[in-house]
Amino acid sequence: MSRYLESLKKGEKVDCSDDQVTLELPLGKVGGQESAENAEKEEKMKKKESSFCAVLMIVGGTGIAPALQLLTHAVSPRDQPSVVTGGEGKVCRMVLIYSSRSSKDLLMEDELIELRKQAGKQLSLYLHITGPNEDGSLKNLKPETVSAVKEVAFERVDSTRLAQLAEEHSMSNTFAVISGPESMNVAMKKALSEVGFESDRIRELEA
Repeated sequence: MSRYLESLKKGEKVDCSDDQVTLELPLGKVGGQESAENAEKEEKMKKKESSFCAVLMIVGGTGIAPALQLLTHAVSPRDQPSVVTGGEGKVCRMVLIYSSRSSKDLLMEDELIELRKQAGKQLSLYLHITGPNEDGSLKNLKPETVSAVKEVAFERVDSTRLAQLAEEHSMSNTFAVISGPESMNVAMKKALSEVGFESDRIRELEA
């Protein structure tokens, strides 16, 4: 999206679609459209609904925008977290892995910091910086960002990393959401499957 917008000339028009629901946790519409395939997936999800207790989100680049919308909806402004997993009394625990090529231009950094403050222990945030010119220094990150994240890693997210987090956060009953460039989404689906996520436990947001 960002490359497309940068290619436009001043005065050019951009068509925008209306707001639409693309994902509801843990059930939802994919791409805002109903289909026989989606209906079948949702029926299977209903049977598993009561078992989901956490959400793992892997985002990259502009994929942080739709991911933050979803997380903001899930986080309650009150002291008590919102119930978004279905099943009385269940709380949605969230783990967000945000991958960026550069530590200098994190997208929606202030919004992410504010969300982390609101969510408290409900949200665990991990930041991965993957650009070749990074030197492993935190100097380009805001102090508030460093305080908000559990860990800053200067490496790509892979199945080994997901396995580590799965063990740390007990992700056996976790729903995964991917939001980023197509190449990243493909790689993350493969990595998730390698650590035991079935296809019906993985959803993709449109970045």
